[in-house]
Amino acid sequence: MKEQIIEGKWRRSLRLIFIYEGDKIRLESQQSVTMIPPAPTTKRSQEKQSGFWYELHDKDGQPVYYRVVQNPIRLDVEVFDVPGKEIIRQPVEYPRGTFELLVPDTNEARELVLFSSPLEPKATGEPAREIARFILKAEGGIKED
Repeated sequence: MKEQIIEGKWRRSLRLIFIYEGDKIRLESQQSVTMIPPAPTTKRSQEKQSGFWYELHDKDGQPVYYRVVQNPIRLDVEVFDVPGKEIIRQPVEYPRGTFELLVPDTNEARELVLFSSPLEPKATGEPAREIARFILKAEGGIKED
């Protein structure tokens, strides 16, 4: 990755709001804000890595920003069955909701790519794969690929 990532030179962020229904993810809104983006993850995931992360790619498809986060797509919920008893996790039959990601607002980035382990509760620990890709528009916005 480029030196700029490690030095943290960015001073603006894009706040991206996503809506998901099942395995479909769409970018609902974006807003440029005066805010230093979250620190990037410095060590890139290896092949067959599990989890959730997102990357910004430049025009050559090279990452300019990379961040590992907890999966924002809720696949299960906590259930409090009986007071004082153990809390259990119950799978969500049809996951849907919203989540937000912050990325550097830079002209260098051309694509936002989301990676996740399979979106099934029983697939915990399975290798991650690309689940969505959004291409930056010329005027600075992002559109879904």
